[in-house]
Amino acid sequence: MVLIADSGSTKCTWIASDGARTTNVRTRGINAVQHSAEQIREALAELPPCDGVTSVRFYGAGCGETFPEASEKLRRELEAHFGTTDITVESDLLGAARALWGRGEGIACILGTGSNSCLCCNGEILKNVPPLGYVLGDEGSGAVLGRNLVNGIFKGHIPLKEEFLAAHGLNYEEIIRRVYREPYANRFLASFAPFIRAHIDRPEIRE
Repeated sequence: MVLIADSGSTKCTWIASDGARTTNVRTRGINAVQHSAEQIREALAELPPCDGVTSVRFYGAGCGETFPEASEKLRRELEAHFGTTDITVESDLLGAARALWGRGEGIACILGTGSNSCLCCNGEILKNVPPLGYVLGDEGSGAVLGRNLVNGIFKGHIPLKEEFLAAHGLNYEEIIRRVYREPYANRFLASFAPFIRAHIDRPEIRE
């Protein structure tokens, strides 16, 4: 059985195929750079029993040639979980490029918790501007939209403070704690994207 994973920081879709039947399952996301070995194991534990896995092709955030140590950490956890050494760990952007263009040529983009884009040809990335993550880059991503929303609300540029806090059951102290002292700050910030969509007609939000 071949297992293919497409993972961002928030969610991961796993597709299993034995040549005759294809099934898919979703777990929490795995970001090889941001997540510890223990957190990776917790995400893998959400999978149902996967007997007979012969190879794994994992395309994920924080993976690939740019992050060799993180990719190797993830590869070890995948090997231990599935009991096979036929494991490939590549970037989520390469997975998107191959899914979109195959052996053709074009531009592939990712827009989710993070963001990224590349020019690809013949199943490989030719050119890529580093996304730099949600603190330094990831423009347009859910995490950056959420970060900008919180910034605007508490600095008074977006007059929706009471609605926002009530919608999410939060206060200032809890937001600071979740961003600076808890794991998965990017997921937390990206979770505010539905609030942005619900108020997109407000000029302050659209801006």
